[in-house]
Amino acid sequence: MKFSTHQLCTYRLNRVLQFLVLIFICWTYRDVRVEATTCDCGVDCVSNCTAGQYWDSGSCTDCHTGHYCPGGSSGMVACPGGTYNTAPGADEESDCQDCVAGEYSTGGAESCDPCPGGYACPIAGTTTPTPCGTGQYANNGSTVCQDCPVGHRCPLGGMIEPIECEDGYYTATTGQTICTECEGGRSCANKDASVVCGAGTFSAQG
Repeated sequence: MKFSTHQLCTYRLNRVLQFLVLIFICWTYRDVRVEATTCDCGVDCVSNCTAGQYWDSGSCTDCHTGHYCPGGSSGMVACPGGTYNTAPGADEESDCQDCVAGEYSTGGAESCDPCPGGYACPIAGTTTPTPCGTGQYANNGSTVCQDCPVGHRCPLGGMIEPIECEDGYYTATTGQTICTECEGGRSCANKDASVVCGAGTFSAQG
């Protein structure tokens, strides 16, 4: 069978067009396949971390103690001040437990610290200890500040221990910042009261 020149040109043109279409289809399929299999781990992989984990250095990692991780792209969130969390892998804020009275914490705590001396932590969930005022004191781990006892003075705020009055001085009531000098004709042997000297005895001031 012989083809005319016109038929032969048409045939060859169709073959070229088919070849070009094939190239276009292959190239398009390649782009689609690359797009479907490429993962931008700065975005896609981060969002795939489950609750209790966060994205760190190329992989999902268990949430640290003192924190919780909602998962996805939320990252790691510090427990609020006044709370703590000892278990890794926490996924909700409710996993952070309140510190008991007499203790406190700042954010992201694995454990609570005792209230420092000279301060009080009166309630559960204390974030910032309350300093004792003048005339008061508090030992470590206190929930309240104590009034300075008789026979002692507490001249400064934030005191850990009261200061005993010197010999010849006293305080008869609690919460005092200074000791009073014992009056003449009186005895202050216990430093908590000024007592009149008995008959036949005397004392000088102080």
